[in-house]
Amino acid sequence: MDMIFRIENGGFGYDRSFLFRGVNAEIGDGDILAILGPNGSGKTTMLKCMVNILGLKEGKVLLGERDVREISRREFSKKIAYVPQAKSYSFDCTVLDMVVLGRSPHIPTFSEPSSKDVEIAHDKLDYLGITELKDRSFKTLSGGEMQMVLIARALASEPEILIMDEPESNLDYHNQLKILNTIKEISADVSCIINTHYPEHALRVSNKALLLSRGGTAIGGMTDEIITEERIGNVFGVNTAIGEVEIGGGVLRYVLPISIR
Repeated sequence: MDMIFRIENGGFGYDRSFLFRGVNAEIGDGDILAILGPNGSGKTTMLKCMVNILGLKEGKVLLGERDVREISRREFSKKIAYVPQAKSYSFDCTVLDMVVLGRSPHIPTFSEPSSKDVEIAHDKLDYLGITELKDRSFKTLSGGEMQMVLIARALASEPEILIMDEPESNLDYHNQLKILNTIKEISADVSCIINTHYPEHALRVSNKALLLSRGGTAIGGMTDEIITEERIGNVFGVNTAIGEVEIGGGVLRYVLPISIR
């Protein structure tokens, strides 16, 4: 990635109230930014503002030095891909066709996908290790499989930044770890922004964090500095213990919820 993606003094709300304001964060090459906060703090709304589905009430989102509101949808979609939460879909298609849809920003209007587009879709399925799903009906997939396919679809647009809305939510332990490991692996090629309910997941994969509270305040910085027992307690209303365990020559940090404040 040859440019910085950032939000400057971002604020969003309805009428005269703000869901959040004064938000500042940025990512560059190899960064993974985790956005955390309790229900109702505006995590998903923040992502929608970042991808210009919603417009900020205050501040701006910049891709390089350009305000995202001044960039065409097609051009923006070539740079930044959005992965929604894996939920039920009203239409059905094969997994391969779903991933080919990720090539839409590169396909001229009223044109069919080219052999190159299909080849790239195959490459992304192979990259994520899910080629065996290519002929399956998307609607028949498990939650974990569906999430991996949506990531493959986003990667098919060959973006510089991947933005994911709670990619590990509603999954079992196995699939949570699979998604987290995938995020860590692809960050070598694509910078990532995720939102999550789990501070432990942010500690596991991200180098930067943005912590939102229900009161509309936000604090961002390096993950190890942002995710502390005091801050997690204040924002989530839960007393926690943050510890470490040595695994495979490395150190894994964990967050143990102890009691409600």
